[in-house]
Amino acid sequence: MDELKPKESEALDMLEAMLDVADMKVTGPLYADDPPRSGLCRIPEEDAAKLRQYIADRRATPENKPLTMDELHRMVGDPVYVKDIPPYDYAAWKVISDIDNKQVDFTEGDGYELKGYGKTWLAYARKPEGSEPHA
Repeated sequence: MDELKPKESEALDMLEAMLDVADMKVTGPLYADDPPRSGLCRIPEEDAAKLRQYIADRRATPENKPLTMDELHRMVGDPVYVKDIPPYDYAAWKVISDIDNKQVDFTEGDGYELKGYGKTWLAYARKPEGSEPHA
């Protein structure tokens, strides 16, 4: 998922503020036992919960860019999602066993040359949306 743009973040803030107003309850002696939902609009509880979950999901998912060379070097022992750049058709989870100035080796026994990174293959910390492995 893409990183939130400033305007989208502002829109989510406004939507959340509107939900907060919709959740305000009328208080007073007439409603002591069962205060109704009021505010500027009435939103069913189920819809409000879905909107709040949407807001949380949009804010919680950072952009999934390919790993930088520095990040790749720090991933030894960790899984990465390796994807060949078209016209090649390969993608799979692999665990980096070793990395030096020329090659990335994986626990499965194979490896990739670093000079091809960004040209013939990429690695991600999370599986990119829409990626299907064709191992």
